[in-house]
Amino acid sequence: MLQSVIISGYDSFDYARQAIDLGVIGYLTKPISFDEMKQTLLKTKEELDKQDHIDKDIKELEKQASTALKLFQDNDLCRLISLKSVSLNFKKKLVSNGINLNLRYSQLATFDFDCDEDSLEYDSIEFALIYLEKYLAEEFSLDQGIDLVFFNHSTQKNLLFLSDFLLDQSLLKEKLARTLLKIKKNLGVSLYAGLSEVKENKDDSVSYRKLYRHSNRALEYRTIFGTNLVILYTEIEPGHPSTCKVDDHDYKEISYELSYGRIDLCKQKVGVILDRMTLASFKDTYFFTLTSLVDCILKSCVNLDALYTQEQMHIDIMREVYSIKTHDALYEYLSNLVDKVNNINNQNRISGVESTYNQITDYIKSNYVSPNLSLEEVSNKLSYSISYISAVLKKYGTLFTKYLTDIRMEKAKELVANPSYRILEISKMVGYEDPYYFSHCFKKYYGLSPLEYRKK
Repeated sequence: MLQSVIISGYDSFDYARQAIDLGVIGYLTKPISFDEMKQTLLKTKEELDKQDHIDKDIKELEKQASTALKLFQDNDLCRLISLKSVSLNFKKKLVSNGINLNLRYSQLATFDFDCDEDSLEYDSIEFALIYLEKYLAEEFSLDQGIDLVFFNHSTQKNLLFLSDFLLDQSLLKEKLARTLLKIKKNLGVSLYAGLSEVKENKDDSVSYRKLYRHSNRALEYRTIFGTNLVILYTEIEPGHPSTCKVDDHDYKEISYELSYGRIDLCKQKVGVILDRMTLASFKDTYFFTLTSLVDCILKSCVNLDALYTQEQMHIDIMREVYSIKTHDALYEYLSNLVDKVNNINNQNRISGVESTYNQITDYIKSNYVSPNLSLEEVSNKLSYSISYISAVLKKYGTLFTKYLTDIRMEKAKELVANPSYRILEISKMVGYEDPYYFSHCFKKYYGLSPLEYRKK
């Protein structure tokens, strides 16, 4: 940016007019006074400042236009990966925003962090995505005929490769892997890349929605293959059915241990299955095995409604399980799920046993006057097995005969204290047909015969 001032010894109007035509800021003739020079220089500074402001405004407008264009591109590309088919009008809109889908080949890479974004600083996320784009642009800077179209979707960075020639997949994978290693080394942030298959653009047949689905499918296999890697969809695409699977007996053992509250053993068996299913040989059956593992844990819950109400619905549990990025995080989530199921089972066990105990004792209290009241009768009336009734009473520190005797003796003590009742009557009122046997039981229980107790 330059402004000119002419200083001349010729006091000619023609020269001054020519100078003005040339765009000079001033034409000074000798001798020059200090004030003239000062005013001319101030005017020059004013023009320079004005031009500087204009240039800055232009740069700011260009920056805003670039940012707006990037937003338009992101919105358009996010829509592109959600459409079943791409209309001609939408294609034209993409072209107007600098995206040409008419090139022969298309392929999509999706990059995601190997850990939950919540565990990373915001600046780390921003820098990682910025440098990802910068390093990738450098990697492909010498490759002619390739359009690199970056766009953001959720927390993921996506890269759409558009080219008129078929990309070398091993070389492409090498470039992406080198980029991830640079970011890991320089920023300490681990990223994973899922790469879709290549699609040839024949009669507008490319489904970008499918490319995005397949690049994300490759992302999901980080649990098996490890972190900070580039995985091609073609490497994990099911070919021949895999024979690797988890035996149903293993699921039953997990369910058995959880049902009986043996949590440590249950988690140990869950860990064993996770270690097996995250082997590369399980890649074809990984998600089937994972679903079966979660289902066997959920089926062990005695009150699924309570689990879904207190924690998450089934669909949310599965969605979260599938989104987990590492083996350790998956084990931690399933361990927590085991704990939640066990807590609900314990609550129901306690409330169930307590309810049964109350039913048993209420029946005994209501029927203790019957001399023939027996454990078999309670079992038949309440539809519980004799062993279960005995186990419930034992849990509360008593036995059937002891509890029945306690109830009868407590009532007998009240009646004996009332002199209006005869001992013969009292014995029948508390379930004893033989008054002599009643007296024997009373003395054994209280240390005094009924008559001695009454006198005392």
